[in-house]
Amino acid sequence: MKKKIKKAIFLCGFMGCGKSHIGRLIAEKLELPFMDSDEQIEESIGKPISQIFDEYGEDAFRRMETVTLAAICGVCDNENVSGAPKSIVVALGGGAILNPMNVALINKYGTSIFVDVDFETCYERIKRDVEKTRPLAAEKSHEELLELYNNRKKLYIKNSRHTIDGNADINHIVRSITEIHAHL
Repeated sequence: MKKKIKKAIFLCGFMGCGKSHIGRLIAEKLELPFMDSDEQIEESIGKPISQIFDEYGEDAFRRMETVTLAAICGVCDNENVSGAPKSIVVALGGGAILNPMNVALINKYGTSIFVDVDFETCYERIKRDVEKTRPLAAEKSHEELLELYNNRKKLYIKNSRHTIDGNADINHIVRSITEIHAHL
């Protein structure tokens, strides 16, 4: 009997909410591959996200994000991610779920889980590495980031099938997502 292939898990949420860390733990626990969409873009373009933003702008980055997500889902070719398995854990960039085309891909090929973490916790995490990996955070004040957080949070909730309390104990988070995966 063939083993049933489960859908992909897409983790979304604001920058600094822990998507990549949680994603790696979930992938290890479920013995699935893990991909970070931002890391895939960096690898594909050969430049860090901050340099991509500087040289090409946010709009171009968002187009790269959609192409990368489509490749992860197996919809189109990308030499770095084509042929990606359908059972996979993906940490999305903080803005990925804002694009309706990305949301459609995510919902077709998997399930989205919003990692809900309070703004101040995210802010404390992102301010440590703002220059290297978080170009939007580098150019915005605390108040502007809070406004961005509040605007995006509404869309994360609207466009996600599940919400996980990212402030909870990591073992609880892993168990919760493992249970969601078991019912896909």
